[in-house]
Amino acid sequence: MEQNYISYGKFAKFLHWTMATLILLNYFLGLTLDKTSLYNFHKQTGLTILLLLIIRVVWRLTSRYPESVKSLSKLEQFAAKMGHLGLYGFMLAIPISGILMVDSYGYELKFWGLFTLPSIISAQSASASEVFSKIHEILANAMIALVAAHVLAALKHHIFDKNEVLLRMIPFGGKKK
Repeated sequence: MEQNYISYGKFAKFLHWTMATLILLNYFLGLTLDKTSLYNFHKQTGLTILLLLIIRVVWRLTSRYPESVKSLSKLEQFAAKMGHLGLYGFMLAIPISGILMVDSYGYELKFWGLFTLPSIISAQSASASEVFSKIHEILANAMIALVAAHVLAALKHHIFDKNEVLLRMIPFGGKKK
């Protein structure tokens, strides 16, 4: 495989891999919350993911990104766009559902002790808490399924198609044309 592709930039790679790590960490933390006392850490990590998402979206809208890989079919390009939009949607919806859940329980939500988020829900509600909790859980599980598809697609492109899709995002690789 020729290495004549344009790689994603260092900051884009940093955001991608940092968020991927935090998302996986927070997912597994979420699975064990009933056995641990890491609720606060889970909430802070979720808020950090939301903050990084905002930075990532601003960066994405204001920075030049590599063009789509030319060897991809139209269907693969469409699937990649939809998959990425889905991931961004989950990265937004999951923290928001978590914020609403915590808020509906009546708890304060502090961002690493720096400031307290304003309350969105005016009254504590057990039924709303249950709904937001279920939504949060369903969204998290759906996102992990999409993350798995994302990883498998990247590996398929690298191993079977032998194209540069994966190489453009590996942390310490890639070339600029």
